[in-house]
Amino acid sequence: MTHSRGPWRSTFGLRSERGVRNIDGFICFITKPSHYPDQDERYEREMTEYKDDARLIAASPDLLEACKKAVDALRSLDIDAFGAGTNSDGMRWPIRDEIIDHICAAIARAEASDE
Repeated sequence: MTHSRGPWRSTFGLRSERGVRNIDGFICFITKPSHYPDQDERYEREMTEYKDDARLIAASPDLLEACKKAVDALRSLDIDAFGAGTNSDGMRWPIRDEIIDHICAAIARAEASDE
């Protein structure tokens, strides 16, 4: 997988767009919410989400790397390190493996090709 080199950061552009950029320029833009009369509460909520979304996108490369390191660390632990869970059929499974499966699914989603 190849993505724009880091670090990424959220920023305002020339026309107050919020986006994510690296040293080479903008990677993506996030559209600022529209402000309509009598919709101040909605606008404030959407402005908060708009800024938070930009920060989350900017953190994506770091989060992906952290997930990969977490999987490696979890795999080095004993299979029963976190105990076991029980499903509705009474079957037990190692919680460690469930955690690894969830993280690996997120990594696969991040690295999936749209082609």
